[in-house]
Amino acid sequence: LIDTSLKLLRTLTSQIVMGFNIPASVMNVFIGNYNNWRADAAQLGWGGLRTGAVANKRFFSKKGQAILKAYNVVKLDETSIPTFKIVKAFEDLAYAAQSYGERQIQGTMFLSQLTDTEWNNIELNKDGELTIKGDKKELKRKFSQYKNKVTDIQGKYSEKDRRNFMRGELGKIASQFKVW
Repeated sequence: LIDTSLKLLRTLTSQIVMGFNIPASVMNVFIGNYNNWRADAAQLGWGGLRTGAVANKRFFSKKGQAILKAYNVVKLDETSIPTFKIVKAFEDLAYAAQSYGERQIQGTMFLSQLTDTEWNNIELNKDGELTIKGDKKELKRKFSQYKNKVTDIQGKYSEKDRRNFMRGELGKIASQFKVW
């Protein structure tokens, strides 16, 4: 009963505060991209930054979107925005800017890590299917490494990364700002 009551209160609060909140979504994108840029600068030095023009060019390409989808790169915390099933379409619209922002942040971070060779060894055929030249096992291993870096910087939103205390509403409330 307590868990259900807290879920209802969190649902209403989330809808009132975050639904259709474009300024908050813009700030989220700004901060997320800043974190990507800062992580790249720390690892590669100022001259080695790839996040930005290259990553955005890749993100907005059909090939980049196909890679992100095929390798399930972008993780969104869909379950911590509890929803009433009857208004799911409305809520999807209300949180569209937030979802798009997270896709852009995580997608560009992932795609910025691909070397030019890795990027060029992946081709998108006319049917929209990806074909990989070279060692597929090695590429899959590297992709796993790249996805881990994205989640280390942007947050661990997938089900497998949640701790047991985060399965209930009290745990979600206690950990809403950071997954440690």
